Amino acid sequence: MGWAARLATRWKYPEQRVWFLVAGWVVVLTVLVAVSSASYSSVILAHTSVELAPSRTVSFTGTTATGALLATGAVNLTMTLTVTNPSSRSLALTSIAYKSWIEDLPMERGLPNLGRTDQVLDNETGTHYFFKAFLGSVSVLPVPLPPKGAGTLTLSFVLTRSSDVARFGAVQNITEYAAQVRGNGKVMPWIHWVQLVVEVRDLPTPGPDANPFLSSLTRIVLEEGPNLG
Repeated sequence: MGWAARLATRWKYPEQRVWFLVAGWVVVLTVLVAVSSASYSSVILAHTSVELAPSRTVSFTGTTATGALLATGAVNLTMTLTVTNPSSRSLALTSIAYKSWIEDLPMERGLPNLGRTDQVLDNETGTHYFFKAFLGSVSVLPVPLPPKGAGTLTLSFVLTRSSDVARFGAVQNITEYAAQVRGNGKVMPWIHWVQLVVEVRDLPTPGPDANPFLSSLTRIVLEEGPNLG
C-alpha cells in the first residue's frame, strides 16, 4: 500500500483528521515565524549597518585681499552626504538637520562688546569658543538607497547679510580679526554636525495609533560630528 492509500485510510477517522490539521498548522506557523524572523533581522541589520560619510566645504566670496569678509560678501557651506546601505531593505534619505560653527578668535581673546553667544569647547589644546554660523533642517525629495547600494546628496547653503544680519555680522567680525592677527581671515577652524533621517521604504507605514516601537522600526537616524548645542 502506497503512502497515498495509507493517508486515505487514516483520514476516515475523525481523531486522525484533527491531528493532521494540527500538524499542518504547525508547519504553516513555523514557516511564517521563520519568514517573520528573517524580515525582522534584515530591519535590525539596516538599523545597525547603514553608514554616513559626509564631506563639507566652506568658502567665502567677496573678501578683502587678506580674507576679511565684506558687507557684500557671502559664506558658502556645501555638504555632500553619502549613505551606504549594506542591508537587503530598500531605504531612502528623506530629511536633514545641520549645524556649523566657526572658531571665534575675538571671543577667545576676550574682546569686549561682541554681543553674541558662543559654545565653549575644552580639549587638550585649551578652551575654545565657537560661533554657530549655520543651522537648519530641510526635507528633501527621497534619495533612494537600494539594497546593497548607496546614495549621495549634495546641498548648499549661503549666509549673507540679507539672509541673517546677526550671524553674518558675527562671522564678518571673526574674519576681520583673523585677517589682522593671522594674515588670512578664511582659515578659521570649523566644526560641523549633521543628522539624517532614513526611512525603511519596504515596510508598511504605521498608523497614528501604532506602537512607538513599530514606528521606530521604519526610521533610521544617523548623526555625524559633535553637536555643540
